[in-house]
Amino acid sequence: MPDLPLLNPSDVHLALGTDRWRSPRPFGPAGLVIDTISDSAHSRARVIITDGPHDDPEVDWRHASMSRPLRNPDYDDLVLLKAAAWGDDGYAYQVFPARSEHVNIHEHALHLWGTPTGARLLPAFGSNSSI
Repeated sequence: MPDLPLLNPSDVHLALGTDRWRSPRPFGPAGLVIDTISDSAHSRARVIITDGPHDDPEVDWRHASMSRPLRNPDYDDLVLLKAAAWGDDGYAYQVFPARSEHVNIHEHALHLWGTPTGARLLPAFGSNSSI
């Protein structure tokens, strides 16, 4: 397994915005959690980012989630989350598993997955796509 790029809490905090987000705290064996500074339920959010193996012990994954107390994160929230966890040039994916494999721990959380390096794993579906 290749060496993983370390998740740098300072870089994540800067990408989210130090004026809106509290300092990162450790989460699990290889992750961090960050909460917004706001105490208003309408603007409060939590980000969790973790690295590690998934089903295949030979492949490491980065998981990033954002949750809000009263609503699902919106598109702009996911853009911010992706930039914080993978940078502007990395790739991340939102996954819709089979209903039988769906897990819902938090009613208003959305998740992104990708390799810690942000490597593209799927064909180009963006502006350079032929489909």
